[in-house]
Amino acid sequence: MLAGVLTVLLTVIAFPPFNVAEAAYVFAVPALLWLFRGPALRQVFVVLGIAHFIGWLILIYWLRHVTYPGFVFLAAVLGLYATIWYLVAWRWLPDLRDRDWRHRLVVLAGLAGLWVVLEWIRSFFLSGFPWLTLAASQWERPLLLQVAAWTGAYGLSFVFVFFNLALASYFDRLMRFHRQGLRRLAPEFYLALALLLTVGFGFYRFSVAHGPEREPMFRAGIVHPHIPQDIKWDREYADRIMGVLERETQLLGGLEPDLIIWPEAVTPFPLVRGRQVSPWIGSVVRATGVPLLIGSMADQSDDGSQDPVWRNAAFVIDPVEGVAADYYSKRKLVPFGEYIPLHSLWPWMSRIVPIGGNIIPGESDAPLVVRAGGDEWAAGVLICYEDVFPALARRTVREGADFLAVISNNAWYGKEGMPAQHAAHSVLRAVETRRPVLRSTNQGWSGWIDEYGNIREVLLDRDGSVFFRGGKVSEIHRDPHWAGRPSFYVRYGDWFVALAGTFFLLALARQRFAAIRGAPRLRD
Repeated sequence: MLAGVLTVLLTVIAFPPFNVAEAAYVFAVPALLWLFRGPALRQVFVVLGIAHFIGWLILIYWLRHVTYPGFVFLAAVLGLYATIWYLVAWRWLPDLRDRDWRHRLVVLAGLAGLWVVLEWIRSFFLSGFPWLTLAASQWERPLLLQVAAWTGAYGLSFVFVFFNLALASYFDRLMRFHRQGLRRLAPEFYLALALLLTVGFGFYRFSVAHGPEREPMFRAGIVHPHIPQDIKWDREYADRIMGVLERETQLLGGLEPDLIIWPEAVTPFPLVRGRQVSPWIGSVVRATGVPLLIGSMADQSDDGSQDPVWRNAAFVIDPVEGVAADYYSKRKLVPFGEYIPLHSLWPWMSRIVPIGGNIIPGESDAPLVVRAGGDEWAAGVLICYEDVFPALARRTVREGADFLAVISNNAWYGKEGMPAQHAAHSVLRAVETRRPVLRSTNQGWSGWIDEYGNIREVLLDRDGSVFFRGGKVSEIHRDPHWAGRPSFYVRYGDWFVALAGTFFLLALARQRFAAIRGAPRLRD
């Protein structure tokens, strides 16, 4: 019971909105110490299964505003991944107590590798939902994040899990051999500690060697309209919503930004319907004289068609040239929110999940070209939870993006922990790609993050809340060292996942060999 309670507590507080990032160093230790003692399989499955189910219920409690059944089901699925990992640890750990340090090192590295592989599987299995991977707990700790530019966020998850395993092994040995003093130490713990210090200080010093050298990019105006979700698509409120957008944009225009950014699907009607473009948006841009990067729905159906063909899109509007011909369409859609999976096979699902028609996903990774500050910049757009998927940001930067623009709504999810959790993923994408990230949300976390994961600006009201209506103009700058240069992770992708999988296979083979032939026993 104590192991289950502490596992829930330490796991939950490590993440936003609690932000006790140091809990990630020990989140698994209580459960692992229990597993070293060889409890019954049924106890492990029940205690840790329930613990992680409850933990995810707490972390994604905001999802109940959209769907209670989906909220409970998703918490169960996410908890199952962690439970699977603990079940493998239960199978392996008791056997390690009397093995030599080399055997223990291989097996612990294999368990840490399995955690990474399970996080990676979460990114695509059942449409994918890699929400709050372990590295996200460090979103306010740039010191530890820099390794992500080489390994992706998975590398940091590996380091923390390996450290938890090694620390638990050390504590287990101290408790068993306390009468012999410190003769029975665990060398794997010192290796894990050295790895943690290397990631924390070595990679940071190497990464920010060019950090103090900054060059200006442009002045970005971020609109934060705070339009309630219950009126967002109500035609009776369309004029009011348009008035809010126009007023906030004009206020920012007086501060002389080079570019203004609006959130996802912010207009109360499609910006483009067929071949027709809304004249209202042109008047807003001409009035401010500042280019706009905005999120809006687009209806690509033929003129006169009764059936809309929707895209969740982002557009660039120039004061002189108007709406650019090229626009970005969201690539990763929300299942049962923006489309119904296998709708052609199960058309009856539309009666249970009335989403008003499927949205067509985009296919292009190409960034949008914006003119700001006298130069042309390539804006890599990520809409809504697309910034949760590392591969989308990586592909966009490989296509030449100079910065990432995350536009989102977040008004669906109430005023709880979701905005900070969502922003944590943008921090990871900034470090992985070495590109500044600009975030504009309707109701949530708006601001910008530099390429080293430093949060440079957050839009807050006088009470320090992100739930308000307003906007801000920020000076966006970057390290010239990364101008036009991809990070190691952008260039080579998820190579570390393959390495982690190799660690797991080696540990599996080592355990099998030990079971058949025996492994060296502890002799010291």
